[in-house]
Amino acid sequence: SVVVTQPVTLVTRLATLQVIINFDPPATGQISPPQNVKVIATELKPPAIAQNLAKKIHPLADSDIAGFKIYRLPQPEQGQPPLTERDLVKDENLITTLAANETSFVDRVITGKTPTGNFVYSVSTFFGNGQNSGGSQPMGTNLPVVNNPVFTQGTIFVDSQSSFIQLGAVIIVNGMDEYPLMFDTTGTRFTVSKKKKGSLNNKTLKKLITKGATVELMIKNPNTKLSIARSLTRTK
Repeated sequence: SVVVTQPVTLVTRLATLQVIINFDPPATGQISPPQNVKVIATELKPPAIAQNLAKKIHPLADSDIAGFKIYRLPQPEQGQPPLTERDLVKDENLITTLAANETSFVDRVITGKTPTGNFVYSVSTFFGNGQNSGGSQPMGTNLPVVNNPVFTQGTIFVDSQSSFIQLGAVIIVNGMDEYPLMFDTTGTRFTVSKKKKGSLNNKTLKKLITKGATVELMIKNPNTKLSIARSLTRTK
């Protein structure tokens, strides 16, 4: 059995991801990390949120599972080595501890803490006799990112590097009109064909976004993962 103290609650008002982490416990008698870890991330609205701080769990001296530890790091930029469980399972990366009967957790994290807007998680098991497992296979949020959006040459461009944008993705304007994305001639940016019309209003981007107008952009991948919204103002 365990004794769990309640987490401290802080209030903040910044763009934030809500990440749901679910997993299965290891088989009884095995010193193993949790299995089947799943990570589902969405933007948290409204922006006023409660920030989760780590709980403290005090296990008794027995050989049963006493609880689980969840670790988090920002997802590296494109071209950097992927994170391993050894990178993640360190005290400085611990975000919460769970009791033995808890196999899910809702994390709330400010996106400004990472250049990619994404995070990677690993979960370990600890036991009442002091033993600890290694970490589970790292799982990332992998949301598409609206990187450096600009309106120029009659359409929208966004940087492709570290964007997690998949082929077949669409850009959504003001939560309504969808436009398919494609690579530009340099292969370093995604763009929309100047002649392509929106899915609802049947307008090109040049006609939809008038000079001086500000719109909200989101990107949706074919796997339905949706980016954090980002504003764009057409200056010319």
